Amino acid sequence: METFLACAVREIHEALSFYVPPERVDLLTRLEGADPENPEGTVGAEFFIVRGLRVSDLTITAGQLLVVEAFRAHRNPPKTNAERTLGARCHR
Repeated sequence: METFLACAVREIHEALSFYVPPERVDLLTRLEGADPENPEGTVGAEFFIVRGLRVSDLTITAGQLLVVEAFRAHRNPPKTNAERTLGARCHR
């Protein structure tokens, strides 16, 4: 079974066409518990921060890149339930 870290490294490489070694990826927080969108389900997720990544090195091949300055990250409203839940857990 693929770990969350291995999945993150693979997905970053696929979406950004840029390989980030696992040692440059730090765990920010882990989310485990009831699924906020399915009362009978559970959810598990890990959120990571990548160190030393320059936007100029990236070619976006899937989705859209949002660059947020660290001190302004708390000012951007969450768009998904997962982001809302993460924000609630990070700011406790």
